[in-house]
Amino acid sequence: MDKLADCYVLNVTADLPNVFEATGSIKYMQIPIADHWSQNLATYFPQAIQFIEEARSQDTGVLVHCLAGVSRSVTITVAYLMSALRLSLNDAFTLVRARKSNIAPNFHFMEQLNSFEKELMEARLQQQEAADKCDSCGRPKSSASDPCTACVVTSAGSTSYLSPLSIIGQSPDSGIEFDRWTPGTGG
Repeated sequence: MDKLADCYVLNVTADLPNVFEATGSIKYMQIPIADHWSQNLATYFPQAIQFIEEARSQDTGVLVHCLAGVSRSVTITVAYLMSALRLSLNDAFTLVRARKSNIAPNFHFMEQLNSFEKELMEARLQQQEAADKCDSCGRPKSSASDPCTACVVTSAGSTSYLSPLSIIGQSPDSGIEFDRWTPGTGG
């Protein structure tokens, strides 16, 4: 038990006790759920993922268990891998199966993982779309690191076709400074 000191245990059962909880050296989270088609394990995904992330941020091990170790604990582990490592359901499932061959989440839990995958993909798409828009005006940017062309032109206070280049100060093709070529600079 000394090896488990200062670790985290995620108990995915309704009836197995957290035996070493009183010692205080093991942090427990219990998800009181049965391995049955009527159970909605997905409602616990956010808390379980947060619990595992907390342990990982402490550089501490996490034991995720259920009664047989083939359905409930596997479902939580796969959900965590999908979220934390941005894996598809298939890739996360394959990764877990490569380390433990006798996994078999019940069909309802697999449906929940499939729905979770869709939620994650939709959230990532929305994040990407938001990242591709200018923070100032909301228009699409040409790349994540470049400023929005519309904002560059507007901030220059001019609508001249040379305005973006006059802010940069040189031609992107030749390296020649543009300030002597731009209108109104007296060059």
